[in-house]
Amino acid sequence: MDNLPTTIRAPGLDDPNAVAVLKADADKWTGVDDSAGEGISREVVGRFLGYLAETNFLPWPTRRGRELPAIKAGVVEAQAKWGVGERGGAA
Repeated sequence: MDNLPTTIRAPGLDDPNAVAVLKADADKWTGVDDSAGEGISREVVGRFLGYLAETNFLPWPTRRGRELPAIKAGVVEAQAKWGVGERGGAA
């Protein structure tokens, strides 16, 4: 086998379809144009990490830093009741 990393070419990444959908969403429904792709904020990352810690998927942070945002009461319980996030879904 030859030097695989140097002989393989990745496809060009282009997002005109996503941009078109986001612009149409802004025009027809939300009025907010997110087509520039600002990325994900620290707040959103904190919410994901807080949820994963609350559901015991990840351990709670042990070092000092920013506090994780609180998850609304009942969200974790409701998802557990209906099997949200489990492999195979609800039976």
